[in-house]
Amino acid sequence: MSAVGGRTMCLALTGVIVAAAGACGGKSVTGPSGGGGTDSANVTLAVGDVAILGDSAQLGDISIAATSGTSKYVIIVGNADTVPHIAGSFSLASASPTMLARQMAAGAPLYGVRPIAGGAPRGRLSSSIETRIRRYERARFPFAATHAAALARRSLVTVRGSGVGASPSLRATAVPTVGQAIPLKAPTADTALCTDFVQTMATVRAVSTHAIVVEDTLDREATGGFSTAQWDSIATEYDRFVIPTDSAHFGNPTDVDSNSHIYLFFTGRVNKLSPRGSNSFVGGFFFAGDLFPDSTTHQGGIAIPGCGESNYAELFYLLAPDPTGVFSDAQATATVRQITRGTVAHEMQHMINAGNRIYNDPLATAYEVAWLDEGLAHSAEDWVGRAEDGFTDLHKLTWANITAAGVNDFDAFFFQNAARYQTWLDSAATSGVIDTVTVEQSLAVRGAAWSLVEYLADRYSGGNVATFTHGLAFGPGIGIANIVSHAGVPWDSVLAGWLVANYASGLPVAGLDSAAYTFAGYDMGSVQVGLAQAEGSGTTYPLVVTTASPTGSSGVTLSGSVQSGAGAYYVATTTGAAFHIKLQGSGGHGLPFTGARVYIIRTE
Repeated sequence: MSAVGGRTMCLALTGVIVAAAGACGGKSVTGPSGGGGTDSANVTLAVGDVAILGDSAQLGDISIAATSGTSKYVIIVGNADTVPHIAGSFSLASASPTMLARQMAAGAPLYGVRPIAGGAPRGRLSSSIETRIRRYERARFPFAATHAAALARRSLVTVRGSGVGASPSLRATAVPTVGQAIPLKAPTADTALCTDFVQTMATVRAVSTHAIVVEDTLDREATGGFSTAQWDSIATEYDRFVIPTDSAHFGNPTDVDSNSHIYLFFTGRVNKLSPRGSNSFVGGFFFAGDLFPDSTTHQGGIAIPGCGESNYAELFYLLAPDPTGVFSDAQATATVRQITRGTVAHEMQHMINAGNRIYNDPLATAYEVAWLDEGLAHSAEDWVGRAEDGFTDLHKLTWANITAAGVNDFDAFFFQNAARYQTWLDSAATSGVIDTVTVEQSLAVRGAAWSLVEYLADRYSGGNVATFTHGLAFGPGIGIANIVSHAGVPWDSVLAGWLVANYASGLPVAGLDSAAYTFAGYDMGSVQVGLAQAEGSGTTYPLVVTTASPTGSSGVTLSGSVQSGAGAYYVATTTGAAFHIKLQGSGGHGLPFTGARVYIIRTE
């Protein structure tokens, strides 16, 4: 599609698609065409147009047509390989009159360095423990056998309710009363939870329609814990915002103990999982072992794996207030209250996702892959925060919006995602969104996964975010296949749109198709600049871009590498003359790597 005479003419180019705002019936194309035949690509762009190139032979000679005056282009080298953690090495060369030159240095990633408006210091929440727990679950409870056994049991018992979220009962458990002491088990390690645990007692502090809030008796060693009013507020918040929001977006949770409640278990055992002096700490977690019996049983001739630590209930293990540092590093009561608000919203998604795939979806074939499971869970924090502060899922949030309700809600629901995304913008080429290798400890990969889920919900939900994400959580596919199934477009289209949106949402482009190439629910530029200013480390959008400027008769070649599910960003400024771009294999020889894509946006 070429922009000619007011951008109304469509021209088919082999291996090239140009998406022009308002052109060709107003449709925006977001994926490479079939390609083939020629070994070059000719691209003509008006301001706001996007060219998407996917034919590897053509990438070696991309001709950008002349313009009437000075022009600026964003050139994104993407890696659409669907295999995680595949680095594509390349050389990017420009010919007269454009020279590419690395001129913009990366700013320091921002994460938990300073408080805002006198609020509690924002420490790093540990991501590695949660990923180890997910990995342990998948090894301890192999999906195929577990799923078959669960479905067999389902067919033999009376199921409470019907449809999505209905689940068979392992046992019926009465709802305890406030002040009652109940026996519970708590893990003492994060790698073998079914065997490394303690039997303890917990005191019921609050009971609501859907929550049972309990405190480990171990925590009586500490002083300065929650007040009665705070315990009550935890249960109330869960009922008013967490359960309705997460259920709408991901499905109803299972109910293996048939009491229609979720346990929120505050225990110093969680604090002890973080060694003293750590640069991060555990805010809490869900463990799928609690959805299974405490010893192996059989149903329909199929073994159901047991877990000695199981509490036979839907339950969250949460950080306990510890102002004097009895269990590990000191944790102020006010800080714990805010941190665990987002943690519960996050872990609720994991509970729903795993439980429904095991028990309620006969078509499910596996647990969700880690990066998408985490992306959905991080988005749960955002959507619960929106519900609390009166914003819809598609309200375009600005920095002013997410800080309007005060530092408590900002810390609980919005800060962590903004900070994680900021770390990805600072390493966009090296942190692939589909990376299952480094997601364990990479805040950047988690930030990318969160922003991808936000983009998918904005772009492909048809205006109903909750219905779309509900479908993703229920599968039955996983990872890229799950996304493609529910978005209804190829992965190439998703990746192209998201990579362009990461630039255009922070550095707006006049005339761009905003529906296809920005976030409908976030003004990323406002949020990221606001965060940088508040943390005292800058006033610019933190996406790392390699800049370009016009030169004389020679060009220059840069070497680079980009992970699968990521993109390297370049900006080229020209005097208006035509120029060529060449994307080739490492060292400037041969075709570029498998999955190589080039996206070009004319911004001026």
